[in-house]
Amino acid sequence: MSSSGSAQPYENLGAAQFFHRTTVFVTPQSVTMAHMSFVQAPDDDHSESQPGSPAATSETALVVIDMQNCYLELPGLRNHRDRILGRVNELIHTAHAARRPVVLVRTQHARDRSTWTLNMWEDDEGFAFPDTSGAQFLDDLARGPDVVINKTRDSAFHATNLAEHLRDRDVSHVLLCGVSTHSCVFQTATDGFAHDFHVAIAVDAVASETPDLSGAMLDFLHEEMRQPLLSQRESSLFLER
Repeated sequence: MSSSGSAQPYENLGAAQFFHRTTVFVTPQSVTMAHMSFVQAPDDDHSESQPGSPAATSETALVVIDMQNCYLELPGLRNHRDRILGRVNELIHTAHAARRPVVLVRTQHARDRSTWTLNMWEDDEGFAFPDTSGAQFLDDLARGPDVVINKTRDSAFHATNLAEHLRDRDVSHVLLCGVSTHSCVFQTATDGFAHDFHVAIAVDAVASETPDLSGAMLDFLHEEMRQPLLSQRESSLFLER
């Protein structure tokens, strides 16, 4: 089990990637060949995929989680801000260049407590109110004609139209980046699996204030959900394929 968390790349960890019926294990040495194999669909007429099934579409989307002031100002994340911002921006630029859908997800809560979590009620403290600077995206976050999804829980799929938006664009594969690894990234990844999306994690472009916990969460996603943990280079190829 890894205890290094998201601060260290998982470049030596094989990542199972699925496209139609093709499974490719990616390492830094094989990523070029993997990229070539990954984009090849079966050329026979007997594919088992049916319209609406997990393998029936092939679009890839980048989903950016909670790159907001209120999170990157936390003591455990502040020191990672510049590193994560640079790598997230690089992936956004790569996705734009490849004409891949980009979704910017942010947390927002109502002052009337109608959206608060149980912990917020117990602590009698809200945050990420829409009219505050904390709820805003980082000023230097790369932006384009991207869709913005507002959420009130850790998972970007919970009580949002994210799944519908992705399916409307024939998305089958999702690359996640942002913060925090052990909470919002993890919950979005597991919910993505439940919604039958092939999810991968850009481990060089995520961060957590609890690295030991995030390391265990990433191991779980890789081992149990079979979700690839991709380096920055692999993540770029994932978007460009």
